Amino acid sequence: MDARSEPTPFDQRLFFIFIVTFATMTVFEFAGYYVYLYPPEWRSNLITSLFTSGLAVIIAYFPLKAYYDMNTQLLSEVVRRHGVEMELREQKEHLKKTNKKLTMLSTITRHDIKNTLTGLVGFLQLVKNEAPDNPSLNEHLNKVMECSETIEQQIEFTRDYEEL
Repeated sequence: MDARSEPTPFDQRLFFIFIVTFATMTVFEFAGYYVYLYPPEWRSNLITSLFTSGLAVIIAYFPLKAYYDMNTQLLSEVVRRHGVEMELREQKEHLKKTNKKLTMLSTITRHDIKNTLTGLVGFLQLVKNEAPDNPSLNEHLNKVMECSETIEQQIEFTRDYEEL
């Protein structure tokens, strides 16, 4: 274990198992002579078994520690990616709401421009009807009417494009 790193829960559990194993072994060694009525060979076998268990814990620590560290890193990566996904979902929702508002603004603006354009075309037609014998004025009015038709076509294009 690195001297700079904090003990992990895995380290703490293994240390606890190690201490319990050797404490039990020590208790059997010293108290066994007075408490147990069993023959010394039996106590010796039990102590050997406990000692072997303690060594097994020490030997198993290193591959298990590497496995624990790898899983801890994987878990932190999963948590990080989950956070990124949640942030992306929130941004996507925000973008949807913004697009919806922009669409509504565009629709209202187009409608208002078309209403104003309709009024302009109506007034142009009135002026054209009042001065039918002035060819120069009629030519200018025709050009203005063509411009207003072009504006209307562009507005329709923006509506069609928005629906795509």
